[in-house]
Amino acid sequence: HYKVYNEDYVLQIGPEVVSISSYPGYNGWENFSNVIFDCFKKIKGLGIINNVSRLGIRYINFFETNVFNNVALKIDLHGKFLTDNNSFFRTEITHDDFTSNLQIGNNITQNKRIGSIIDIDTFKSFKDSEFFNEMEVIINRGHEFEKSLFYSLLREEYLNTLNPVY
Repeated sequence: HYKVYNEDYVLQIGPEVVSISSYPGYNGWENFSNVIFDCFKKIKGLGIINNVSRLGIRYINFFETNVFNNVALKIDLHGKFLTDNNSFFRTEITHDDFTSNLQIGNNITQNKRIGSIIDIDTFKSFKDSEFFNEMEVIINRGHEFEKSLFYSLLREEYLNTLNPVY
């Protein structure tokens, strides 16, 4: 296993896996995607990877509140909401040839803070070497599906309090 990093990104290489993370913060998709594309072009140029079996684009968003109060998703049993205490929700959502694993949890501890997470892992599986032929298009499509799902989850009045930059 190998790990290379700078002040904005982490590249990890292991058996049958390459991951590129924006850490510790997120500098926007334009900057991050350029790093991703550059890394994959260099990896392809080395000739050490013949094909890609899975591409995953994952965002884990932390909120200092109970995010269940601010999403368009309601979980209830006979009219009683089940998201006030320790709650964790998971489902798969399909978008064309991509699938998103959506996880939402509250009372999560992250970096000594208690809050909630929305964790979206949008992925696509491949059977041949199509990934490198259409890499930028595929990665951008996956990002758009992930982003669309994230924004569709948040209630508009809550989203506006976050002052999103598109």
